[in-house]
Amino acid sequence: MKKRCGWCGNDPLYIEYHDNQWGVPVHDDTL
Repeated sequence: MKKRCGWCGNDPLYIEYHDNQWGVPVHDDTL
């Protein structure tokens, strides 16, 4: 089980965002 921040709670949308976008390094932000 992944350790998650408290703000995502049990909401599946927040969990999806937290795990796949939040804190993921951006290497090319010109998109």
